[in-house]
Amino acid sequence: MRKYYLLLLIVILNSCSNNESELNDAQTQALLGGRWNWVQSTTQSNSTPITPAIVNKSRVLAFSGTSYKEYENGTLISNRTFFVVKKPSIYGGEKNMFVFKNAYSSTSKSSIFRATGESSFEIIGKKLYIREEFANGIIEEYDRVLEY
Repeated sequence: MRKYYLLLLIVILNSCSNNESELNDAQTQALLGGRWNWVQSTTQSNSTPITPAIVNKSRVLAFSGTSYKEYENGTLISNRTFFVVKKPSIYGGEKNMFVFKNAYSSTSKSSIFRATGESSFEIIGKKLYIREEFANGIIEEYDRVLEY
């Protein structure tokens, strides 16, 4: 009888270790829905932020379903399809990553966001943080301005 109790205890503890509150990729992608204003960009080696005021440019990201649009000073500079996957990050653990279909580098030499490489992201409250997945990659901060 003790064996059955032990087996039952193991099954219960094992089922408790599954994090059912963790979002799947589609739910995480839906959380991105809306418009995000660029606040600043930094790198790990240079803590001095680059801001819209410094470069005299505004940047807005718009996510809707699988649509990603990037605007610079009100002009559309990127219109792509994307999805989200959870993958191991160079910064440790698994992170949500953007995967773009037909990814390309923007022809704008001033563009800070280089979405052709792997980029992880995190949403904290009304903030979106995008981090390039390579050593000394750019970290961008955005504020949510409109939720879809």
